[in-house]
Amino acid sequence: MKTALLALAFVMSVPLGGTVESARAAGAETAVFRLNHLKAKRAESIYRHFIVPGSQAKIVVDQDDGVLVIRDEASRLQRFRSTLQRMDKKGK
Repeated sequence: MKTALLALAFVMSVPLGGTVESARAAGAETAVFRLNHLKAKRAESIYRHFIVPGSQAKIVVDQDDGVLVIRDEASRLQRFRSTLQRMDKKGK
């Protein structure tokens, strides 16, 4: 399962017919978030609040392994990473 997620993350990070460099130039990145305590569906719901109208964000949720794979703008991913660090704690 983890191999499939990583392969999907790579595929999501490169536009069809594009290159890794063209994806980065467009400001899109792919990040894999492994959750310790927060449910993956809850984390997805939180991320949806970061998305602005017209965004090309893509989200893949693996509830069984507690993993989110997200392709979006680097700045938005960084803000979400900071939010997750605060929220993905026992008892939250």
